[in-house]
Amino acid sequence: DAPSAARHSRAHAAPARTHEHAHAAAKTAEERPREETRAHAAAGGHWRVQLASLRTEAEAKSEWARIRNGNRALLGGLSSHIVRTDLGDRGIYWRIYAGPLEEAQARTLCSQLSKRNQGCIVGRK
Repeated sequence: DAPSAARHSRAHAAPARTHEHAHAAAKTAEERPREETRAHAAAGGHWRVQLASLRTEAEAKSEWARIRNGNRALLGGLSSHIVRTDLGDRGIYWRIYAGPLEEAQARTLCSQLSKRNQGCIVGRK
């Protein structure tokens, strides 16, 4: 019967449109952080984010690669700076910083990274 066939056809077409819509929304969500990262990099502010602090320079370099690869959409356009820090009795640590950013951008970036379970501290250069 034609009306039944039409209902059956629409029932199968709706999920495809929903899937396409979800795919388009996901793609837009993926592109948004990349656009924000480009804006961060272009801003060249006086702020940065600290992403980790490790005991050796080699560990810090390896950790930066891991963090960047896991968060490329957010960090891809930023420069990294690995800085030796002497904490006296607590020893030498190598801190991983990314930037430069404007203050608001650094805070937004840390918020986004925190949602991905990546530690982050905002600071001035």
